[in-house]
Amino acid sequence: MADLHEMFTCKSFLLRPKVRISDLNHIDPAWFIDVDNAEEVQRIAKYVGKKYIDGAILLNYFDKEILTFREWESLNYLWVYLAVAIDKLLQDGTASMSFPDAPMEMDFEEYDRGFIKLHTKWNNKRFFVPEKELLLTLLQGAVHFFDAINKPLELYSTYALERQYFDDLLQRVYGKFL
Repeated sequence: MADLHEMFTCKSFLLRPKVRISDLNHIDPAWFIDVDNAEEVQRIAKYVGKKYIDGAILLNYFDKEILTFREWESLNYLWVYLAVAIDKLLQDGTASMSFPDAPMEMDFEEYDRGFIKLHTKWNNKRFFVPEKELLLTLLQGAVHFFDAINKPLELYSTYALERQYFDDLLQRVYGKFL
């Protein structure tokens, strides 16, 4: 089986302050800052709210784009909504989630042989992806996002409970697939 990091790519980006996106068909990637660029994130910190941290998650499965800059959102909430959907999926085998501030929905459903059927309703795309790898990628992406922005944005553990929730879910995913 391919390595997790070969199958999926998942990166978080912050929307640059003062950028107003008015046309989803014309989004410049330069409007976003990779959260791994701590120096740049620290430079814009005074312009970034602690409650609504706008940005985008780029999620690809091999060469298939699942989430793009077009689905930009309040990342701190989007990561939590994704985690809640994963929690429900682990409990019930199916989950639905809406984006916090946009009319977009995603459905997750356990499928045959360890796969998930992922449906992005805003563009009516369906993806059949390995369950373990998808869940680990998303939860590790959430952990990475909050860890990467904590110091540069001077959050001082503002999101400690959420961070613990992600760790707990990671342990449940690891336990499910032992």
